Amino acid sequence: HRNLMANYALVWEIVEWGKQNGYQYFDLWGTLGENADESDKEYGFHRFKVGFGGEQINYLPAYDMIISPFWYRVFKLANKARWLVLKIKKAVLH
Repeated sequence: HRNLMANYALVWEIVEWGKQNGYQYFDLWGTLGENADESDKEYGFHRFKVGFGGEQINYLPAYDMIISPFWYRVFKLANKARWLVLKIKKAVLH
């Protein structure tokens, strides 16, 4: 039900709730910056986030803290497999 734009409605309600409860900041975890490239694979996320307006504040980037190299590799491989399955599923269903 992509046409219903439920993600926008959900975030907007969160923003309204936050304002009513005295919150001043809502961190959407980064954008591509001021000169975003529309061909970037993350551009859709960027457009979604900046579409709400507000001020973009630059923080230090996030990093993975690897506690167990073995389990980190397992996680990375599982994540790659997950995306591959989703890509195949999308190709088959569309």
